[in-house]
Amino acid sequence: FAPERKVADHSCECCRIAVARDRDGAPLLFWRHVFAPNERDHALARLKPDGTPEAVQRATFDRWKIDGCPHHGPSLAVDGQGLRHAVWFNEKDGTGRVHYGRLTRGGDGLRVEGQRTVGGPRAAHADLLVAGNRLAIAWKEFDGERTRLHIQVSRDGGQTFVAQEITATEGASDQPRLLARGEALYAFWRTEKEHFRVLRLP
Repeated sequence: FAPERKVADHSCECCRIAVARDRDGAPLLFWRHVFAPNERDHALARLKPDGTPEAVQRATFDRWKIDGCPHHGPSLAVDGQGLRHAVWFNEKDGTGRVHYGRLTRGGDGLRVEGQRTVGGPRAAHADLLVAGNRLAIAWKEFDGERTRLHIQVSRDGGQTFVAQEITATEGASDQPRLLARGEALYAFWRTEKEHFRVLRLP
């Protein structure tokens, strides 16, 4: 391992950090950052071979001001064309929701293309992954009685998605994660009653 490097100051305290490989294999870090005066949007950094960042750029622009960490980390994936896809939880227009968008270069920084909400008002802890020509998003959502695991799959680079519920549980549950084996996609979900489950996506 190379020596430790500080990438940025003022990361939000408890949200998970997303890591992905850029098209050329360079590491990308995507995390909830605290921008002045107190906006907890997301930042993106691409690392050089020595572990230092090329730049730390603001990646989402919802302008969410909150005095605390929401414990909802983002997820990031890069497709075969080098397009960066992201999901994140933020408040926008007064409502906390999961969002999807494509992070593209624009002007002197980054911009979000195709930003849209994912799931309903109780959608939480989304993950996404690319396998072959498919982009998948998975998240869980509580309906008042059961927590349901949902997916959306795109075959056109995130322009359109097909949604489906794949399972549900009546007990507590962890954050869902997506896995790939070749071009096959799987959802990995730990629940109190069903324990560890690996579900192949259609």
